[in-house]
Amino acid sequence: MLLIVNTNSNDSKAIRDAYIARHGPEVRVWEYAGSTSVTIARTTFESQLRVPLDNYLRNTSENGTALCQTVRALVTTKGVPRRIDDFDNAGVGDRPFDMSADFNAGKADAASVDAELVFLHQELTAGSSYTGNYANNYIRNPYHNCTDRINSYSRSNLTTAKQFNWNGSGWTTVSAPPSQKLTPGDLYLVCRLSGYTAQEAIGLIDRGSGPVVVYKPLLTVVIDRDGREDPYDGHGPFTLGEDYPQTRDLLAAAGFNVHYDSTSTFLIQAPHSVLGYASYGRNHSPAPASTYILSTLDFNLLQGAAFNTFESFNGRNFETASPHDYQGQVADWVRIGGTLGFGHVWEPFSFAVADNEVFYHRMLIGTNSQNWTFAEAAYASLTVLSWQNVVIGDPLTAYVVHEVVPTVTEWRIYMQHGQTLFEDAEPQGRIVSGARSVSRFSLMVNKEPLASTVNPAAVSITGLNSGDLGSLVESVTVSQQGQQWLLEVVLSQPLPDADRFTVATSSLRDIDELPYYLNTTLQVAVLAGDVNQSGTVDAADVVAARAVMGETVTADNYHLDASGSGLFSGANMRFINQRRGNSLP
Repeated sequence: MLLIVNTNSNDSKAIRDAYIARHGPEVRVWEYAGSTSVTIARTTFESQLRVPLDNYLRNTSENGTALCQTVRALVTTKGVPRRIDDFDNAGVGDRPFDMSADFNAGKADAASVDAELVFLHQELTAGSSYTGNYANNYIRNPYHNCTDRINSYSRSNLTTAKQFNWNGSGWTTVSAPPSQKLTPGDLYLVCRLSGYTAQEAIGLIDRGSGPVVVYKPLLTVVIDRDGREDPYDGHGPFTLGEDYPQTRDLLAAAGFNVHYDSTSTFLIQAPHSVLGYASYGRNHSPAPASTYILSTLDFNLLQGAAFNTFESFNGRNFETASPHDYQGQVADWVRIGGTLGFGHVWEPFSFAVADNEVFYHRMLIGTNSQNWTFAEAAYASLTVLSWQNVVIGDPLTAYVVHEVVPTVTEWRIYMQHGQTLFEDAEPQGRIVSGARSVSRFSLMVNKEPLASTVNPAAVSITGLNSGDLGSLVESVTVSQQGQQWLLEVVLSQPLPDADRFTVATSSLRDIDELPYYLNTTLQVAVLAGDVNQSGTVDAADVVAARAVMGETVTADNYHLDASGSGLFSGANMRFINQRRGNSLP
């Protein structure tokens, strides 16, 4: 991987520094000082970006091997231009009807910078007709729907000039000679780190760094079709069929939650946290506001959440969220906490929208028993290259899918009354009224704990007034109880009086080295004498204790034994009276 940094842009440099901080100093960086304009001429792209970067990768060696042979992904940053203007019809990509005329004439050469960097070592010239001008219209993607990861393809012919045949609307590779045939090994997978601000791009890096752990039962992929006869799915020259229903069926068959709709309802909520969003966006009928991502969607986005919509200009704007032009923007998605996304910088036509079925299959299900990196899955899902697409996110982002959510299934606390240890199996929010309070508790988990984490640091105890009480944890032991595991925690002394405590799994990890995810904290309070759990010791507590004078302390009434003696006697009444007026923080 190689990070591309424009030193004339403070945003680009800030993203560089953050990326190195996340991934380490071994990150390869190529820096240049060039235009910071969003849109540049193709001559500027050639002179400032493609040619010098081409030379750098060809002529720079690492351990005796040219970098072009080992680098598979290029990463552009905010501050690197995003759009290449049409050769002879400036701004045509922003005018759909004119763009359609240019496309039909075989001379639409407006493109995204990133899409042209995919062919870094090729001279893709533009012109007023398709003849000899491979930059005009699209080049079919040889990696589309491939089932092998990118490093399995040879780069032996990477720098050899490729030849293409015109197919009536774009270019397809020749079959021979082999050196001039375009293969997946001849591509760079180009991703971009960007947002409305550098800080938002850095947030995207943070959310995508390292393996992104996702729990199948807790996530959903939202697929929002509408009630019209579908104008998009299955009608492009290279699609694999009706993308939305096929993606739904693929994910459902693999056990994933899918929130699917094919009516005029525009989905704005989901029953689970959202890992993926596929929609017609502004093209939905009826149409939402162009700012729908910022103003209307009410999703809880998971770390790693991906965005892909049928919107022509959803990658056009990374400069300002308001006022908002055209359609929903992938930058909006980044702003609300998204991690990955697809966009189009000029009019792309529907055939260029990434295949959701391919993308989610590679990311969540995988091929050859392996889930793919974002860069691999994204480019396998693109039908065409040298076109309008921009791929947003860290190329190294990958999902690690777990079927079972590591969960604390039960908490218990234990209280001493005389010679008897009573347990509370529903202690959440409990106010413990006994003088000897809590000196032991336990938790049950549904996945085996990692043995090396079963120690006093496995749990933390924090008092609202008394602060960190982790030093009270004397021992933590584990035993298997059927299909679950019981952890017993013994304290060196009881929890102090008149305070509220949070007990939490701290460094405890499961056998897969994952933290426990659900029900991981216990809230409990101690107020000696507060037998009616009001939060204050008062006359009502005295009355409650008087009612059981002379009775036997049992599992049903031990909470009325404020003195902890194991007896309902006058001493218990005096104990409560002495503490009248005490209360919890």
